[in-house]
Amino acid sequence: DRIGFADDVEAGAGDWTHTGTPDVWHISTNRSYSAAHAWYCGNDLTSQYANWVECSLASGSIVVGKGATLSLRHYIATELMDSQYAYDGGIVELSTNAGATYAQIAPTNGYPYKIAGGSGSPFAADTPCFAGSGGWQQSVFSLAAYTGQTVRIRFRFGSDSSKVSTGWFVDDIIV
Repeated sequence: DRIGFADDVEAGAGDWTHTGTPDVWHISTNRSYSAAHAWYCGNDLTSQYANWVECSLASGSIVVGKGATLSLRHYIATELMDSQYAYDGGIVELSTNAGATYAQIAPTNGYPYKIAGGSGSPFAADTPCFAGSGGWQQSVFSLAAYTGQTVRIRFRFGSDSSKVSTGWFVDDIIV
């Protein structure tokens, strides 16, 4: 295990794993924050995600140092209901048991949207999420509560049964 972690997605998949229905996480050159590559939940040919997506991208084991944070750059464009609710979105989760279970963690400034109820999303109604109309942003998560623990980070994306958009790009992931 390593203390801390940094990945600009330029050296390939490393020990990231991805699963889902369908599993559409992959390294893309369609859009990136730095250099030429980013993880993408979507289709490179259409530049869109599909309906009924539920997929995850998980890191390998990371030992959390004292005062650590998770920082990432991401670009997300999804179907929105209004200024507070989204039909499709992404969340960040953390596991302390080698990936057996995960729990959602919140960025220091909170998630900008919540999942709309009754939308058919794989996320429960009112789940805080990343969603929106695009543009690179940085999100930071405090990992202070996990100091000294071995964790895994997971990015999870879900969509409902109608209307799609670009999807979610994740780059420059640092613990």
